[in-house]
Amino acid sequence: MSNKKTIDPFYTLISGPLTKFLLLLVMAVFFESFSLRAQIPVTDHISQLNPQAAFLYSAIQSHNTFIIPGQKKSAGQTTQNLTPLSIAENFLAENAGRLGTTYSRLNLQPTLVQNSRGATHITFEKIIDGLRVYDSKIRISIGNAGNISFVSGKYRPSELKRMVSPRLNLQEARTIAENYLDVKLQFPEMNPSELMLFDVVGRGLVPAYRVQISAREPRGDWEVVVDAESGEILVLSNRLVYNQKVNGSGNIWTVDPLTNARTYYGGSFVDNSDADSPALNDQRITVTLNDLSTNETGEYILSGPYVEVTDLENPVDSLPHPLQPDGFNFTRQQQSFEAVMVYYHIDQAFRRLLSLGFTESTLQNLLRFKVDPHGMGGADNSYYSPLGNFCAFGEGGVDDAEDPAVIWHEYAHAIQHTLSIVSFDTPGETFSLLEGDADYWAASYKKRISDFEWQQVFMWDKGIKADGGSTFRTGRRCDLNWHYPEDYLLYDNTHQGGQLWSSALMHIQGELGADITDELFVAGHLYWGSEPGFKEAALAIIQADLDIYGGNHLTQITPWFEFHGLIDQSDYQPDIKHKPHPDSENLTGPYQITCQVIPARAAIDTSATWLVWCINANPFDSLKLTESSPNIYSVLIPGTIIPAKVTYYLSVSDQLGYTTHAPGAAMDSVYSFFTGPDTTPPSIEHRLLTDQLADFWPVSVQCLADDNLGVDRVWVEYFINDPGTLMTFDLDPVNDGVYLGTFPEVPPGPIAGDSVFYQIIAIDSSMNRNEIRFPGEAYHRFALYQIPHPPQNIHIVSNVGRVELAWEKYPTDSLSGYFIYRGQDGKTFTLYDSTRQMAFIDTAVTMGSRYFYFLTARINRWESLASDTIDVYVEEVVTISGMPLAPEKFRLGNNYPNPFNPFTHIEYDLPEPANVRLEIYSLLGQRVNTVVQTEQMPGYYRVQWDGTNLRGDAVPSGIYFCRLQAGDFQAVRKMVLVR
Repeated sequence: MSNKKTIDPFYTLISGPLTKFLLLLVMAVFFESFSLRAQIPVTDHISQLNPQAAFLYSAIQSHNTFIIPGQKKSAGQTTQNLTPLSIAENFLAENAGRLGTTYSRLNLQPTLVQNSRGATHITFEKIIDGLRVYDSKIRISIGNAGNISFVSGKYRPSELKRMVSPRLNLQEARTIAENYLDVKLQFPEMNPSELMLFDVVGRGLVPAYRVQISAREPRGDWEVVVDAESGEILVLSNRLVYNQKVNGSGNIWTVDPLTNARTYYGGSFVDNSDADSPALNDQRITVTLNDLSTNETGEYILSGPYVEVTDLENPVDSLPHPLQPDGFNFTRQQQSFEAVMVYYHIDQAFRRLLSLGFTESTLQNLLRFKVDPHGMGGADNSYYSPLGNFCAFGEGGVDDAEDPAVIWHEYAHAIQHTLSIVSFDTPGETFSLLEGDADYWAASYKKRISDFEWQQVFMWDKGIKADGGSTFRTGRRCDLNWHYPEDYLLYDNTHQGGQLWSSALMHIQGELGADITDELFVAGHLYWGSEPGFKEAALAIIQADLDIYGGNHLTQITPWFEFHGLIDQSDYQPDIKHKPHPDSENLTGPYQITCQVIPARAAIDTSATWLVWCINANPFDSLKLTESSPNIYSVLIPGTIIPAKVTYYLSVSDQLGYTTHAPGAAMDSVYSFFTGPDTTPPSIEHRLLTDQLADFWPVSVQCLADDNLGVDRVWVEYFINDPGTLMTFDLDPVNDGVYLGTFPEVPPGPIAGDSVFYQIIAIDSSMNRNEIRFPGEAYHRFALYQIPHPPQNIHIVSNVGRVELAWEKYPTDSLSGYFIYRGQDGKTFTLYDSTRQMAFIDTAVTMGSRYFYFLTARINRWESLASDTIDVYVEEVVTISGMPLAPEKFRLGNNYPNPFNPFTHIEYDLPEPANVRLEIYSLLGQRVNTVVQTEQMPGYYRVQWDGTNLRGDAVPSGIYFCRLQAGDFQAVRKMVLVR
C-alpha cells in the first residue's frame, strides 16, 4: 500500500521560511464527474511540512476589470487613419485612471495580436525594465469600424519600490522548486522559466522567478514563484486541467456507439471490460485520416499538421505504424484504436475551426497538438495541460479516448487556452464556465452527426439508460432551463454548474444552427478576461455577433441569454416614452399621438414605426409614425364623429430587428381614451392636515389632482373658527398632477387655540365643468397649538443614598404630566420615569456615582422642550460611627403609580447580600417578564417595569403580580395596568 498523502487543491501564498510551512496546492481541475475533487498524490516531503494559513489569491493585489461591450465611436471621432494598436493605446491613455494609475505609469506593452472576422484583439502586459508583471494583462478588441468593442482583463497598479539584483540565478531557482516538489520525473522541453515581477501584499512588486515544471511525479503543471533575493516560495499552483472518466470504449466511431445505433446502455451495448462484440464493432465506420506522416523507416504514423499522437507518460504505448496508409484498422479491444480515435477527432476539431473562418496564425498554439491516448498511468482521468499544451487520456472503466465527446471536450480546453487569457486555476464560476463551455463544443459536434439524445453530452461514457439514468456517474445535459444565479448556485464551482452555459448555447444553436453558433462561440473566447463568468461570456458572444455580423443574430441570441438570467434584453431594444392621450370632447379630431423613441444598439428602422388603433370594437388599423424631430415620432388619429372609445398601441423596430411595443406586450395591454361629452369629475388625493404649531403658521396644502380630460383649477375653501368668515386660495400645479399652495397671512391671523376648517375643490376643463370636493361636503378641522414651556426651577432635595428632585408647579391645570430623562454621561439620555407630582425620588442609583436629569412637561399630546439639565453626585449614607447604613429587614414596597400606563416603579430593600429575582406574573400565574436576576449588595433599590413581556411586546391591560425572591425572603404585590 502506498503511504503517499493527498492534499485538497486550493491556492495559497507561502511567505515564511521554506522548511516550516505546509505546501497548499491549487489545481484548476476539470473532472467530467462533478462529484469528485481532484487530489494530487504528493511526496511525504511535501505533506509532512507544518501547515501555513491558506489564502485564495491573497498574495495578489486587487485589480480593475473592464467589460465594455458594444462601444461606438463618438460623434466627430475619426479613426480611419489609425491602426488598431494606436486606437487601443489611445483608449488606455484616456482610461488609465480607471486602472488606478496614470498613463505614464501604466507600463503596458502589446505582446499578442490576434484577428477574427469582426475585430482585432490585442493583449497588453505590464512590463517594467524588461520584466513582465505576473498576471497583469488587458485584452482590447477593436472592431473593423475602428471602435473599441470589448475590454477585459486584470491590471495591477502596484509599482516597483526598488529594483533588487537577483541573488539567485534561474537554475538555482529551478533547483529550489524541484527540490521542494521532490520532482522524480518531468517532461523534457516543457519547462519554461523566467524572471518577472510578482505583486506581493504589503511589499509591492518583487523580482521573482516564475518556474514552470510539467512533471510526471508528482503529477502536475507546477507553477512555482521563487523570490529572486531570498529564495522563498511565494506562490505554488498546479494548472493541470483534469477530466475524470469512469466509462468508455475503444473503437473507431464518429459518435459513441449508443448514439450511432440510436439505443441505450444495456444488452449487447455494454463495455464488458473493453471486449469486442458484434454489436459494438458494427458501429465502426471507415474515416479518412488526413495528412499522415511517415517515420524514418517509411512507416505511416499518426502525426499531422494539426495533431501528433505520441507517448508522453505511462502506460507505455506501442503506437501503430503500418506500412500502408490504409492500415489503421483495428477493433476496440486493441490499444491502437484509441490512438486512431484521438488523431481523427482532434484533426476534425481543428479543421472545424478553419471552416468557421479562423486562421492557422490565430490558432498557432494548436498546430501539431500533442496527445497521448493512454496516459495518467492508466488511471481513470483525462486532462488538458495548459503548460505542456497537450491532452492525455486515461484508462479504466470505459477507456476515455473511446468516447468522441470526451475528446472534443478536452480539446475545447486547448481552444480556451489558445484564444483567451483565462486563468485556468480560477475557482468558482470561471471553473464551471470552462467546463460548460467544453461541454457545448462536444455536444455541438455530436448533434451535427446525430440528433439522437444529443442533450446527453457523454452518452456512452456515462452509460445512459432508457429511463434517463446513468450506469456510472451522473452525466451532464445541455438542454436545461436553468436560470442564473439561483440554479447555478446549487452547483457552484463544479462541472455540473457548467450545464447552465452549455444549455444556453444549445438553445441558441436551435435558433441559429451549428455553423453560426459555433463561430460566435469560438470568437467569444477572444473577448474573455482572465476570470470570466457566465455574464461576461454572454456579453462576449453578443459582441462577437456585433463585430462579425453587425448584430444580425441578436434577436435570436438575447432572448435565450435573458431566459437563462445572463442579460436584460431590454438593454438591446429601443425604448418608447409616451404620455397617453387624454379623453377629448372634440369629435371632429384629429388627435395627435406623440412619443419619444430611444435607440439601443442600432438605428431605428423608419419603415417599421407604427401606431395600431381601433374605434370601439372595430378591427385594428395602422398609421405610420413619422419622425418630426430627432427621436420624436408623431401621427394624427382622425376624429370619431360620434362619442367613442379609441384604443391604440405603439410598435417600433430597429435595424437589428428588435421590436418594442408600448404599453408592454401589444394587445395584452393598450392605451385608450374617450371622445364625447364628459361627466366624470376630477379625483383628489390628499393627506389631511393634523394639528399644527402656531409658530409655523401659515402652513402649506398639497394634493394630487387628476382628470380624464384635464384639471382646470384647484383651490382651498376655508374658515377659522367662524364659518361666516369663508375665504379661498388657489393651489398651483407643480408637476405630474401635484398642486401646492399656502394659507394666506390675513391679519390678525390665527393664534394658538384656534381651529381651521378647510376643503379642497377641483374643477375639470370639460364643458360640464365637473367638480369635486375633498374630503366631502364637510370641512376638515385642525387646531393650532403652542409648545408647552419646560418645567422650571428643578433642584436637588437630597443626594445622600438616593436622588430626590423637586420643581415648580406648572402654571396650568391642563398638564398631562412630567417626563423625567436620566443619563450618566451628560450626553445620552433615556426616558426614565413620568409623574404628575412636583417631586421625584430615584433609589436605583449607586453611591459615589454621578447622574444627569432633565424634565419635560406634556399637555395633551404636546411635549415641551427640555428643561435645564441637573447634575447629581450620589453621596454615601453613613452612621455617626462611620459605618454604612443598610436596611434592617427585607421589604417589597408597593409599586407606583398604581394603576399605571405604561411605566411603574418597584422599590425593595436588602439588609444583606442576596441573589435577587424580581418577576412579573399574569393573573393566570404565567411568568410575563423578569425585571431583576442578579446578585446584589445590601441597600435600597428601585426598578422600573415598562409593561412589556420577555419579547419586548406590550402586554394588555389587566391585573399583574410582582414577585420578589431574595435568598429565603419572598413577597408579592398586586399591580393594575390600564391602557
